[in-house]
Amino acid sequence: FFQAEDGIRDYKVTGVQTCALPISLATTLPDGTPVAVVRLGAACTGGVGPDGDVVAFVPICTHLGCAVAWTGGRFVCPCHRSQFDASLGGQCFQGPASAALPRLRLRIDGDDVVTTGIEGVVWSHPTAEPA
Repeated sequence: FFQAEDGIRDYKVTGVQTCALPISLATTLPDGTPVAVVRLGAACTGGVGPDGDVVAFVPICTHLGCAVAWTGGRFVCPCHRSQFDASLGGQCFQGPASAALPRLRLRIDGDDVVTTGIEGVVWSHPTAEPA
């Protein structure tokens, strides 16, 4: 595990504002960290944009590091069925994961969604340093 922060400030995630609702836009940060951007259609914890409904998470399960998928309005881990609520800051509400998905802090800059930092710990990041 590592606490991510460097390399994600001021990264522009494009295409979010014009997408249909709800959306899940997959992208990666410059360091290779995967990101899922979701526009939920209703204001939520940490949401940005005119409706406060755009959030972004690192879609890696906090249980054992499996990739999670956006399914049925939530993130679901196919390995052990943990489920995460994007409207509540990525909080786990079912399964063995004990921590929320890492959430990217965002701001709006014109038509772009821009990362400003990250909250949480990212599992098995390629640039992780031993604790």
